[in-house]
Amino acid sequence: CSKDLNSKAYKRKIAYDYVLIEQFHSTKKFIKTTLKQISKINCSVLAIHSALDKTTCISATKSLMKQFQNVKNRFVELKKSGHIITEDCENKQVFKEILRFIK
Repeated sequence: CSKDLNSKAYKRKIAYDYVLIEQFHSTKKFIKTTLKQISKINCSVLAIHSALDKTTCISATKSLMKQFQNVKNRFVELKKSGHIITEDCENKQVFKEILRFIK
């Protein structure tokens, strides 16, 4: 599914062919800040992640979801998509899961 997505996403300006070094520092800072605040979350949490995502490791998402034991949470693992799940072949499943979660 996701093989053709990168070129389509790049043309639509939702993907990049490279990552700037500064983004790593910014992302690290964001993660550190987020982890400090995570205990304050008191609403339901939905995470949808693809096993084939080469940008973000699925084990990190699974680990993050373990932090939400005091709230309703749902983790959905996709099997065929890449990183941009709303544009890939399982996007209908993504939208169905979101609708199911917010109902």
